Amino acid sequence: MFMNIALIWVTITKSKFHGTSNILLAQCAFYEIIHEIGILIMFYFNLMGINFLTYSQTVAVFFIPIFAASGIGPLFVFTGLDRMLCVIFPTFPNQIRPRIYLTLISVICASYCAIFPVGFYWFNNIDPDTLVPPTFNDIFSVLLEQFTHILALFFIILQLFYMWLLVFWLKLNQMPLLLNI
Repeated sequence: MFMNIALIWVTITKSKFHGTSNILLAQCAFYEIIHEIGILIMFYFNLMGINFLTYSQTVAVFFIPIFAASGIGPLFVFTGLDRMLCVIFPTFPNQIRPRIYLTLISVICASYCAIFPVGFYWFNNIDPDTLVPPTFNDIFSVLLEQFTHILALFFIILQLFYMWLLVFWLKLNQMPLLLNI
């Protein structure tokens, strides 16, 4: 949690880190802090010996941490896409308006985040007295993020492959000036 706070602090205070990728990473760190607060709440319940909560209590306590946890995966994907675009098109950061670009990504992530807690809340209207363990928050967030983490990993591998091809092609054509060697 402290490292995420430090990441956000450095991104805000140092103008050198005001690039789109750094801001996306800071936003991801903010979501992770909220998710970790949910884990601390879950730890408190376990420490006090509370093994089960009603579903409606779980919704009330873990609504915001699940909202934040479901936004981490899409932000990883957008960070990977942003970095890939910056590598493939070096002039990309200069051609976009960062505020509009980051606002659009934030709106997409927030709408994605809202889907899961709303479904979580909707089921509360069906059966609010079902007993669930307090670890429900962490189980839900792990299942939710697996697909988006795999997608982010795919984009990172694609970016590394592209960089390898670019370096290989530049070595073949002996263009050391483009690599700053």
